[in-house]
Amino acid sequence: MVSTASLYDLARSEVDSPIANFPSFTAQENQGKNLFFLPRTLSNGVSGNCVGCHQTEAFVGPFPINPGPLTSFSTTNGIDATSSTDLGVNETTGNPNDIGKFKVPSLKNISIRPPYMHDGRFTTLIEVIDHYSSGIKNHPSLITPLVNDNGDVGQFNFTQEEKDALVAFLNTLTDEQMLSDEKYSDPFD
Repeated sequence: MVSTASLYDLARSEVDSPIANFPSFTAQENQGKNLFFLPRTLSNGVSGNCVGCHQTEAFVGPFPINPGPLTSFSTTNGIDATSSTDLGVNETTGNPNDIGKFKVPSLKNISIRPPYMHDGRFTTLIEVIDHYSSGIKNHPSLITPLVNDNGDVGQFNFTQEEKDALVAFLNTLTDEQMLSDEKYSDPFD
């Protein structure tokens, strides 16, 4: 199933680029969208953004053009400094470089799908954004831009206004029509 009637989907059809301001978005939603898409210099000096991991119009992890190994759409997000018990993709591949890597999820309908992260440790989107703002931990499998070539962890250091704007934008990814349309409902309910 593909969401096509979220506020984002409808507004995106009005403009040529996801970077352009969406006329039907509020100023806060446009600010959050810009924070999501546009590069920002992290505390470690590396440029990064949310769309670097949550790519495509489906806001999912990066998929290779030619389907490759599971690791091609998995990453470590700095949620833990070690992965001694929760090995992630390594449990499937056996590759030590995959320890602590997890599939990047779609953000469509994210506002109605808590808890968040691979282990459900966060119950709100603000908690998730707080993690990327100032809670990223170093990990052997952490990738750029979350870590630079010197091993320095990067934080996004969002202000409260920016965090609120990101949540406002993420809320536009929810397709209310899909949620309420009977043809998408549970047939066993």
